[in-house]
Amino acid sequence: MNNKKYNEWLSILKSCISPIISGIFLLISKLIDNPNIQVNDIVYIVALAILIIITLVSIFISINNNSEIVDRINNIQPKVESILRKHLKKSRNVSITIIGLGFQTGWPSFQESLEKEKKWIKDLSIKIYILDPDYIANNNDIFIDPLLKSATESIVQMQKFIKDHPNIDMEINTYKDFPAMHGYKINDDYIISYSQWNVPEYISISKPNGFYEIFDSKNNSKRAAYYRDYFENILSHYRKKHACITKTKNDS
Repeated sequence: MNNKKYNEWLSILKSCISPIISGIFLLISKLIDNPNIQVNDIVYIVALAILIIITLVSIFISINNNSEIVDRINNIQPKVESILRKHLKKSRNVSITIIGLGFQTGWPSFQESLEKEKKWIKDLSIKIYILDPDYIANNNDIFIDPLLKSATESIVQMQKFIKDHPNIDMEINTYKDFPAMHGYKINDDYIISYSQWNVPEYISISKPNGFYEIFDSKNNSKRAAYYRDYFENILSHYRKKHACITKTKNDS
């Protein structure tokens, strides 16, 4: 099921559950008031109503626990913006962690979102983890040529953005390790992708143009729990091998 259809069905189901349940209980109350109804009929109707309610709730939970797949990096930014808007409606303090490789497209698109919605800047706490350019240079057998250039240029662009927006709460960190995973953590929502080897050689890391999987904070499935743990595991490891190169004055 594509994302549009998924959201349409989820919206329809959410809007239907309450009136359906209310209608069932109204029907039961009217039937019970009927002097000609038998006890066995009441038991049958109540059991059927309970079965319908359980089925509806099970369907709702199943749909709500589905993760969402987004193809290619160019399609992920609208989703990031959508999730940011969702959280900013609830709270004026949103924490976002971004793990990337060289941020060749990741930073320009994220910066574009911030520039477009400047009111967001004061409400976001941003921590960025980018591959250390020296680490890339020292391991050029597994990293494609443009990655060193894009990582170096992205750091300069990020630092300029911080300088131009002195009130932003933002931190830039480099890490020196194999980039097994990249993605976003926005409060308790996770957007996760993975590094892939170049085809057909399979000896160097390809551009991070693969799919992203989105795990909403309301997703209580085992898959979501495992992948959140995986993201946190990788992030904790990168934190141990990172170097903070720029912090805003708001950081401690």
